Amino acid sequence: MIVEIARNVLRVEHADHAETNPRAAELVITPLACSLVGQRCPVYLQPGTRAAAIYGTNSAVEPYFCNYGLNADFEPRLEAAGLRISGRDADGGARVVELEDQPFFLATLYVFQAREAHVGGLHPITRAFVSAASAAGRGQTGRHTRASARTHERQRRSPGHALDLANRTLLAFSALRCFQMLFRHDRGLR
Repeated sequence: MIVEIARNVLRVEHADHAETNPRAAELVITPLACSLVGQRCPVYLQPGTRAAAIYGTNSAVEPYFCNYGLNADFEPRLEAAGLRISGRDADGGARVVELEDQPFFLATLYVFQAREAHVGGLHPITRAFVSAASAAGRGQTGRHTRASARTHERQRRSPGHALDLANRTLLAFSALRCFQMLFRHDRGLR
């Protein structure tokens, strides 16, 4: 998602992720100096952000299974484009990002879903996502008109359309993952 914002909003044509393309000209996601695989580390959430509201606190301990993080050189440009870094680790590295003007656009650089299996309930992010998806679904029912079709066509041509498309794709993927987790949780599976 961060790479897509760099490509489509910042217009960094060769933006990429070091894990999938380590020789890319512009690495937005780079290897961490030290692997976080298998660790549980604190995340400090920015007060007033969606992430802090979802958690109901300004810090949490979360599981990590990653070797990559946001290239700090891109942070100012991404923030200027509207991506808010709403959570950081103890070293100041970005761990949670969000877009405020979207119904639900929040991503973590840790695997919050892994905590669900250990805690025994849905993670606050999962609950917030399901709630947002449910509300969005109810809000769309029966509202498609010619006027909304014209509006949609204008939006499709706008520069922000690529970001909106990336957001919808992520939302669909996240919904699938979320429903898989709910299914497994309801049946006591891990």
